[in-house]
Amino acid sequence: MGLVEALGKAIPTFAGSDWYGILDLFANTAFTFLPILIAVSSARVFGGNIFLGAVVGMIMIHPNLVNAWAVAGMDAADIGVWHLFGVFPIRQVGYQGHVIPVIIAVWLMSQIEKWLISMCRR
Repeated sequence: MGLVEALGKAIPTFAGSDWYGILDLFANTAFTFLPILIAVSSARVFGGNIFLGAVVGMIMIHPNLVNAWAVAGMDAADIGVWHLFGVFPIRQVGYQGHVIPVIIAVWLMSQIEKWLISMCRR
């Protein structure tokens, strides 16, 4: 990623080329979808289903949620809110670039999954 950026700065015509575009895509993909990779890894560590963990990671960066990087430039009133059970307000903000919320969500998912499995075995 650093090499692609350095080449783009050193050779301005390269920065606008198709080669730059595809190399930048390859370099940034893992960072773009990092919450999914972290969710899969966390599910494995916490003993949960890695596919459910991946879905949790996908939910947290879903395009229907406001991109976390765009929130700083918005008024709070412009961010959508879900009201669950009329008590729990949840802002419709994604978690791009955040690691801890994904790990916590997957840990919680893993605990619920283990509890449900133990209840089914009874």
